Amino acid sequence: MPAACDNPSARRGFARRAALASASLILTAAAAMAIWSFVTPRPGAAPPGAAPTPELAPPTASPIGSTAATTEPPVEELLGGSMGVSEQGRLEFIDDAGRVVRELLYSRLEPVEGGRVNVSEPEGWLRLDSGAVVRLTADSAALRQPAAGAEPESGRFLGGVRLELYESDPRPAGSATIADGSPDPLVVVETDTLSFDARTGEARTDDPVRITAAGVDVRFTGFRLFIDTDRDRLALFETRGAGSGSIDPGAWTRGRSGRGEPARDRPGGGSAAAEALYLAIIEGEVTVASAGRTAHAGRVDLWARLIGGAPTARTARSVRGLLSPTRAGSAPPGAAEGASPAPGPVRFAWTDGLTVRALDEAPEELADEDARVRLTAADGGVVRLNDESAAISSVSAGVDAAVVQQRTVWRGLGPTGVVLRVGDAFEAVTGRLDADLAAGTIDAPGPGEARRLTDGGRVAWRDRASVRTARRGIADALTLESAHFFGGVEATDGVARVRGDEAHTEFTTDSDGRADLSRAVMLGGASVDAGPDGILSADRIDLEFGADAAGGATPTAATAAGSVRARREGSTLRADLAEARLRRAPGGRLIVESFTANVGVVIETADGVRASAQSVRATPEAGLADLTGEPAEVALGGSTIAGRSVRIEERARRLTVFGAGRLTRAQRDEALGYDALTLTWEDSFVYDDLTGRAEALGVCEAVGDTIAPGRDTVSASRLVIDTTPFDRRGRGEPPGLLRAVAYGGAGGENPMDPARIESRRYAPDDDAEGGLRLVTLVALDGPVIEFDAESGRLRVPRPGRLVVEDRRAETAQAAAPTAPDDVALNARGTTLAEWRGWLEISLDDGLAECRRQVRVRHRPPGSPRVADLECERLEIAFEPAGDDGASAGSAGLVWARASGAVYLAQGRRHVIADALLYDAALGMTEITSAPGNAVTLYDAGGPAPLFGESIRWDLARDRLEWRGGRAVSAPD
Repeated sequence: MPAACDNPSARRGFARRAALASASLILTAAAAMAIWSFVTPRPGAAPPGAAPTPELAPPTASPIGSTAATTEPPVEELLGGSMGVSEQGRLEFIDDAGRVVRELLYSRLEPVEGGRVNVSEPEGWLRLDSGAVVRLTADSAALRQPAAGAEPESGRFLGGVRLELYESDPRPAGSATIADGSPDPLVVVETDTLSFDARTGEARTDDPVRITAAGVDVRFTGFRLFIDTDRDRLALFETRGAGSGSIDPGAWTRGRSGRGEPARDRPGGGSAAAEALYLAIIEGEVTVASAGRTAHAGRVDLWARLIGGAPTARTARSVRGLLSPTRAGSAPPGAAEGASPAPGPVRFAWTDGLTVRALDEAPEELADEDARVRLTAADGGVVRLNDESAAISSVSAGVDAAVVQQRTVWRGLGPTGVVLRVGDAFEAVTGRLDADLAAGTIDAPGPGEARRLTDGGRVAWRDRASVRTARRGIADALTLESAHFFGGVEATDGVARVRGDEAHTEFTTDSDGRADLSRAVMLGGASVDAGPDGILSADRIDLEFGADAAGGATPTAATAAGSVRARREGSTLRADLAEARLRRAPGGRLIVESFTANVGVVIETADGVRASAQSVRATPEAGLADLTGEPAEVALGGSTIAGRSVRIEERARRLTVFGAGRLTRAQRDEALGYDALTLTWEDSFVYDDLTGRAEALGVCEAVGDTIAPGRDTVSASRLVIDTTPFDRRGRGEPPGLLRAVAYGGAGGENPMDPARIESRRYAPDDDAEGGLRLVTLVALDGPVIEFDAESGRLRVPRPGRLVVEDRRAETAQAAAPTAPDDVALNARGTTLAEWRGWLEISLDDGLAECRRQVRVRHRPPGSPRVADLECERLEIAFEPAGDDGASAGSAGLVWARASGAVYLAQGRRHVIADALLYDAALGMTEITSAPGNAVTLYDAGGPAPLFGESIRWDLARDRLEWRGGRAVSAPD
């Protein structure tokens, strides 16, 4: 829920008004009891008909204040019809303990016919059990006393009727007048006339009435009250018509030690005072107002428990606490800056009447409470509470407040729900609100919605909501601590939208008392739709908040757990757990500073990258992401890179695999002629997309499955592959191969650890294992093997070797074998070439050349014999690449040309010459010498070497054709 929904000042204002209204009604009831005390006998006081005792001092006609002893007739005779006129007299009533409990002073007392007594300027004094004293004055009184010695059964006080309640007797001992400087009366009741009837226990007036006390002023016209003489309590007080009043909290909050406190609350114990239960009802248009705070209702009901005619100690403490100025808190959004005025007078008014009724049994409203107030709407109306200083208002069908427990309930009825509004900034609507100010809780037990009116922010729930507050004392402001929402919760700030089965929020309070959102937790089908900032869903989403530059709440961290799904700008994420650190950019955009995802992580980006790992850690601003797993994989465009630890550097457009890994490309590459490619390594792999370079270290192997049945394999200790740099590629164009270098043994010359390229081709054969038979094999070894894709050239710049084996069936033109034990009769030949200089092969036209100390061993097709060739330069032609995807060098040998110190040997014959040309198809070798030189032939079975200009040698049949020779030798 937005922080604006917490308004401690407003809630305290509503509770304070309820308490003040309660206090005014209690004072009204107390005043009514005091009035009746003068017209009814006090328990324990000597009744007028009692026999005189030595303690009874009947008055004389001596002036007021005279202390002279008298033996005049008893009191009952003085009030009886036989008594004569008396002036400036004084009557005292003494209880069994000898204490004066009631006095009556007058300027003239005159009995008249019919059992009536007229009294001029009556002044009565009544001492209560609590020690308080009541004084009653009037211009005159007319009392009815039908029989002499009987107590007056009715009467009327006329003109300037005034009743005063003092905490103690304000008169000095032995004096009948109030001393100068004495405390003011606690309560004053004023009216023009007051009638009573002791037979029915009724007192009434039709004149305006004013009740005043410290900070209290209540006015209305006419009242009627009834006293229950058996229980010595007020039975009924009612006034019809309009009335009004005011209470000044600053003057009303002082307490009186011991007064009105039940024995259980009184230090030192003591006897419990009488308990009385009352219900007060104010009807009509009821208005309560104070310092910009107002309450409007159609009816107010007040239930109160009184002890000794006063509120209980618990009620007094609660009311005093509610009336105390708030020591902490701040105005909510929408309130004026610094708007927290000191409590001023509370004014209230009603239009249809006030009724106070005694209750014989405790009603449900007082079962666990001493004072309860209920505000009810009139038919078709509403109860309105408004606090202009706090800019908060509420509309409801009714409000129920428990004063001692500090619990308040706002109720809605039918289409009239509870509407709580804070200025033009915030509004909450629900069917009911329960506030426990002592416990610091506010609950909405049904569905509802709270919304900010400034930006469209809102939170809605289907089941219930609960707000928790913190406070340090009864006079402290409530500060929002947490808010909880249940059932189909949905919240939005106008841009982002949050959903879940439950939502739990926590708040922190700043030095000014303002509550700021610090944490929000969504449970059960939780989701956050942040618009351009993405969508996140999970079983649980936990958001932490901090203050932004404007002082508002902004997310600083997010944790999602269970079935995590996220989508942003076309990219998606799946995981079991995800965490992010966030901050708000100056422009308002939410920035992810760091991100971590764990367990079953799958990321798919808008540009087609797919990554999977057990853990992903990323710092988006730095453009770094680390993936770990068994393995972690990154895939793009049919290519996949996998390893235990993968780092992606977005800005540098670089990918690094730490440790062993693999790269696979399952997509057919027509240009290279491969159906699938796989690269593995043991130490590390780095791909720089800006430069287009990929480098693998540690026992690397690249395997390519050709479109035609076959496989090409590159083995090395280090493999460097250059592709098209980023700035040379078109948009969306994949990088093309430019160059590749394979290093063996860290690029050294160790012949035991060379780099190797091996090419195998197969033919379908149902009799072979797997249905394929090897037909050609080409293996190239060297410390360094270079491939230039643009020129189609393969180069070994250092010593190496090349093996070519052709197992294809011989053609019909091939000669029949001559040796029955030839194991390769069905093969076209095998060639092994070694060199100490370099080798270069053109794959497009099938031409190869190697230099320096070249040695070739070749077994021709159909022949068991092996020919050895040594030279300084060797040129070889292979069948060029065909449409079937077979690359040059993977097919058979076409021809070979050697030059420079040529040496050829097969069987027992050895030839030394300057040049040699071999035709693989014919198995024929043409051997020549340079001008001035001769071809030399050594035959182990001959007597001497032979010399000539050239030799044509059929290696398959071991037949020689000698040209320009000095001797001819034929085979055996």
